[in-house]
Amino acid sequence: MSDDPEKPNEMPKKKRAGSARAFTSLLLGIFGLLLGGGAYLLHHWHTSPPAFMQLGEAGTQNATNAAPAQTATNALQDILKQKTTKPLQQEIASKLLGFSTAIAVLAGIIGAAGLITGVLSLRLDDAERGKAWLGTFFSIIAILAWGLAGWNTVLQVRIKQKAIAQIGDEFSNYTNVINNAMNMADDLLPGVRAGQDTVIYEDEWRGKKAPDLRVQPVNSRGDVLLSEQRDVRPVLLAILNTKLVTSQQVIDVLQELHRDIPASDLLILVVSHREEPDALRAAVEAKGIRFLVGKADSPVEPYKDALSPTVFAIDHTGVIRKALVGNDAGKADNLRTIARGLVKSAKRR
Repeated sequence: MSDDPEKPNEMPKKKRAGSARAFTSLLLGIFGLLLGGGAYLLHHWHTSPPAFMQLGEAGTQNATNAAPAQTATNALQDILKQKTTKPLQQEIASKLLGFSTAIAVLAGIIGAAGLITGVLSLRLDDAERGKAWLGTFFSIIAILAWGLAGWNTVLQVRIKQKAIAQIGDEFSNYTNVINNAMNMADDLLPGVRAGQDTVIYEDEWRGKKAPDLRVQPVNSRGDVLLSEQRDVRPVLLAILNTKLVTSQQVIDVLQELHRDIPASDLLILVVSHREEPDALRAAVEAKGIRFLVGKADSPVEPYKDALSPTVFAIDHTGVIRKALVGNDAGKADNLRTIARGLVKSAKRR
């Protein structure tokens, strides 16, 4: 009894199937390898972006004869650029990692398919082993892209954590940014505030009892309570920032008044809202200031939002008799006349 004869076209079919599997494995391996390379390139760009992805850094815009307003504008532009460039660059890096992860996952899937096809092809006796082995090798390398995808995910989490930390830092620096902007305004606009704001303050507060204010001096022990000066002595209360040029004029006049008028006859009190106690103490020592300078505890209107410099002349009964703002506050003759008038009025009681 003889075996059934083999069909004449069965062997060519098997050979073609083996060749097709080997070729498919090679094709999948090459495609997966190319995708993996693309994923790695995007991963590399997240730390070293090409020129077309880079954002311009803030540069120093100096001009020898630039007007103060232009200098301030350039400085603000640099600050805004610095504050926006870094978050945008981080967002670009996060997007690149996201694209890299997606492509790496796809590369790994294609590599896995190529590996399976290659292994099945190698099991056939008449397969084209060269193509099958090469396709299997390329597919294994493509599968490694899954590791890149995992690392990308870790990096994305770190970028998010860093962004959250930066939000906290920016929030803590918010007051400093506002103070810097206000200081620029104080330097640029003293004349604008001089007339108009003096009239506004006097219309609203002149002849009214001065709200109470607790001041913690940096150059003396114990707090000073404004209400405790009533029926004792008049007060010249100045709201200013010792760093500003416009405030220096007021400080000079107050120094002169402090030398000429005894403290028992007139209390000269300066409050700085924006300077920290240590910086304020250093300014007092550097300028040789002898009158009381400090920080206010929970100031209310009209002290809370008073622009620098603003001087309130408060008589011995605690009534606001005068309010001077900006350049008006720095006029020496005005302050001398007001101070002496307060002292004379107190002595006539």
